[in-house]
Amino acid sequence: MEARHHQVFDGKRTVGEIDFCVRDRNGQRWHLESTIKFYLHHPSSASIHGSAFIGPDPRDSFERKHQHLMQRQLKLSIPELSPVDHALPIARGILFYHAGEPNHPDRPDGANPEHLRGLWMRTSEWPSDPPPGSNQVVHLPKPYWLSGLMNPGFTSEAMTWQQAGTNIQSHFQHSKSPLMLSLRSEETGPAVETQRCIVVHDTWPES
Repeated sequence: MEARHHQVFDGKRTVGEIDFCVRDRNGQRWHLESTIKFYLHHPSSASIHGSAFIGPDPRDSFERKHQHLMQRQLKLSIPELSPVDHALPIARGILFYHAGEPNHPDRPDGANPEHLRGLWMRTSEWPSDPPPGSNQVVHLPKPYWLSGLMNPGFTSEAMTWQQAGTNIQSHFQHSKSPLMLSLRSEETGPAVETQRCIVVHDTWPES
């Protein structure tokens, strides 16, 4: 490790930060930029936000983040070090597709064909009955949005489908912040996640 979260300056002005600069066993220097992002497939947003994959905050989009990584972050350099041999983004996250089109084939340019998939829906679209194979719901606080139930520090209790529906309605009466949920089943042994789901306010993405 040669640098970690290293700020880059142009004179006295901060122009960016390099996440990691490392040397591998062959002496090659790597500039690595890491990010975790979540985007929702919303085709009608393309004409407004320039992307069919926008974040819970619709000002963010897959294309905007991808361009920022490739055209800005990975082009930063550390004057004290010789030029890097390789520059690589390390991006993790989930692309969510509307519950009405869970198998939609669309994906943004630059996304891994094997990317993680989830469902998204608005508050009023939460169904009264669970889908087959998902009889429990676990709320995931933001630090666990990616790791979910796999994180050993995760302790949230599971809810029944009906309890989850009540909690969702209560939450969105006072907040517009999205909820990340893990749908799971324990009918045939230890509980396992069957689907990741993000629920947004009925007014999203307009407000």
